[in-house]
Amino acid sequence: MKLHKKEIAKRQIDTSIELFLTGKDYISVVTLAGAGEEILGKLLIRHSKKNMVDYLKELDKSISGGREFKIVNREINGFRNSLKHANDEIEDEITQLKGKSMPLR
Repeated sequence: MKLHKKEIAKRQIDTSIELFLTGKDYISVVTLAGAGEEILGKLLIRHSKKNMVDYLKELDKSISGGREFKIVNREINGFRNSLKHANDEIEDEITQLKGKSMPLR
């Protein structure tokens, strides 16, 4: 059975919504939704279309005058990345999940 990346992303996002609506596993909600969004974003770029990060960069520029992408990207993806990577020792333990969330995209 072959699956297109669009279907994989849809399944990840659908599952994250189901988990969120039933109040289950917040970490999986964030990482599944983020993975699905990332796949869709890359597919859009391949077709020379803007993805959500592009729109958020434009929004940031209109609000802040334009900050360095590294800063904007940390705000967009920082929490999700801290859940899926072990790059920084200070992120080895998460003490509060409900007070933080990935920005809505």
